[in-house]
Amino acid sequence: VDIDAGIDVVSALRGVDIATDDPMALRHLILLGVRAEEEGRSIGPVEQLLVHWTGMERPIGAKSSMKPWQKWYSSVYPDRPAAVPPQADESRWDFEQLVGYLGSDKGRYGDPARGKIAYAKADCVQCHRFGNNGESIGPDLSGIARRFTKREIVEATLYPSHVVSDQYASKKVLTLDGKVYVGMVSEQSDGTLEIRDARNNTTLVAADDVDQILPSTTSIMPSGLIDELTLQEISDLMAYLGALPSAAEIATKPDVRR
Repeated sequence: VDIDAGIDVVSALRGVDIATDDPMALRHLILLGVRAEEEGRSIGPVEQLLVHWTGMERPIGAKSSMKPWQKWYSSVYPDRPAAVPPQADESRWDFEQLVGYLGSDKGRYGDPARGKIAYAKADCVQCHRFGNNGESIGPDLSGIARRFTKREIVEATLYPSHVVSDQYASKKVLTLDGKVYVGMVSEQSDGTLEIRDARNNTTLVAADDVDQILPSTTSIMPSGLIDELTLQEISDLMAYLGALPSAAEIATKPDVRR
């Protein structure tokens, strides 16, 4: 979320006696602290909530920094994505560039009909259902604009491995003959493993041929899916998903902004 909203949430959570050990919540909190540190803000509120949730404390006299917390998270949750910001080179599009464009006069609205075409062009349709359109391999995107902010949708699209739900976490399957398969794994009634990869292709591996099954910290959703889209097509896609108003809505309500 927006850094100011995030700090407000942290302040509210510090007043809640119940703590959480949910790895995703801890990672989000550490990443918020990293963003605050990068912007020259105090990380005190974030550290105080981390202390409340984990029972851990920064050593007395140690410099105030999020690095010890990032190191702690990696040691406690080695099978989870590290608590580091997403890398900017995972897509041709820059995150702040896209967020800025989608808030500009030119990019703040789109054409949902053209957005449906962009949805297919970017291969979203291969794994995600939106209404009656698409497959139900990954999370259903119907109503996504009611659950997430425009900024969060852009981030999840550019950096799919930044936050991976346990429900859709991929695994690495190593076979006795040295082959490696990565994808969502499900066990069939006869014990055979079905592995569905990032391109929605499935591979069946007999249980007797499996050497190891290891967790993967990456999403099966590949990065770069919107690399072939123009900025206008990205606005159209966001309008299709409901994260931006349509051109018709803008025409009747010029001051509408999301």
